[in-house]
Amino acid sequence: MKRVHPVGEALSRGSWAGVKAMQPLARSSRVILALAALLGGCGTATDKHAPAVVDAGTGDADLSSYYCGDADLQKDDSNCGRCGVACDTSYTSCRGGACKPLAGEFASACTAGAGCKSGVCLAGTHLCSVECRGALDCPPTPEWTCGAESSGGPPVCRCAPTAASEVCDGLDNDCDGLLDNGAVCTQTGYACQEGRCACAPGNSCGAGCVDTTSDASHCGGCGNKCGASYVCTKGACACPAGTTECGGVCVDTASDALHCGGCGKKCAASYACSSEVCACPAGTKECAGACVDTSTDENNCGACGKTCTGGTCQSGYCSCPGSDGQLCSGVCADLYNDANHCGACTKACTAQQSCSGGSCCTATTGSCSSGGDCCSGYCNGVFQCQATACGYGTCATTSQCCAGYVCTSGYCR
Repeated sequence: MKRVHPVGEALSRGSWAGVKAMQPLARSSRVILALAALLGGCGTATDKHAPAVVDAGTGDADLSSYYCGDADLQKDDSNCGRCGVACDTSYTSCRGGACKPLAGEFASACTAGAGCKSGVCLAGTHLCSVECRGALDCPPTPEWTCGAESSGGPPVCRCAPTAASEVCDGLDNDCDGLLDNGAVCTQTGYACQEGRCACAPGNSCGAGCVDTTSDASHCGGCGNKCGASYVCTKGACACPAGTTECGGVCVDTASDALHCGGCGKKCAASYACSSEVCACPAGTKECAGACVDTSTDENNCGACGKTCTGGTCQSGYCSCPGSDGQLCSGVCADLYNDANHCGACTKACTAQQSCSGGSCCTATTGSCSSGGDCCSGYCNGVFQCQATACGYGTCATTSQCCAGYVCTSGYCR
């Protein structure tokens, strides 16, 4: 934006002819209006009450190579609203991302005739102003006119705002004495220049306009590309907020298992990083230095160290396969055929016996007193278990007869 009115403590006593002669020049945003030289010795071009007319909307900086680091664009006088936009601190300061008149200067806020260096406080708008002799003594925009206030008194420069906030149109819409001050352009990379939105200096990359202060592919200048995990902030590649650079990559040390609580602090294989501390993931429990799910882990079923051999762990309980399966001391056993758990977990058969149908019985080669002792159900006449049926009819030897019978005259008797 451009300052549209010279400010001086004794402006009303200055050289009006000189002011009028310089008025056309004030319409150019690049012209320096050394008004103090026209005020009859009241100041010089560098006097704090006679600042130059400048276009602070773009300034003269080459923004393609300008980096403003950690500058607060809302209040940095050297980077106001955008990197490289400087306020003339002789009469303005950066407030809310725009250069605003200092207290007491022309167009600054005032109350009931107090607080203005010129001694003129407009009753309607409560802005500092100056006395005038004609339109050429006031800012050359439609908002400002020269005339007496309703309460009377000498003519003063008065302003009627045309908008609540400044727009990019080369006018002083909000009556702050500055053209296009704080005007916003919505197009990416555009800025208000000479009363119109156009691609800001340094933002024209290839066939398009980019914002080199935030574009990760053109960060700080065309073609300056940030790494995959980086973002572009105020013209420099940096890690996003809440992350830390570790080995050239931006990571969240609060949740990254490879950099938990700091770069290089690696969690064990089954652990997760939570709030910068390595811990077992939700739903798991630490057992012997490893994170396990005790609802499904067969070596830690329901609790650390509780094994489930021969079966599966379901909802923290061992489940044995088949209808005859039974869990006996953490081991799945077939009570119908397991010699160590025959018919019951606590019933074990002898070394000469096997389990059949849930009962201990003698093998086919063992001794017996009846068929019930044999797993086959057959105890022969010489009291030995056999796999095939014993006889009660014809025979050649007693071994062919069932227990309790002998072979006599070719018959089991």
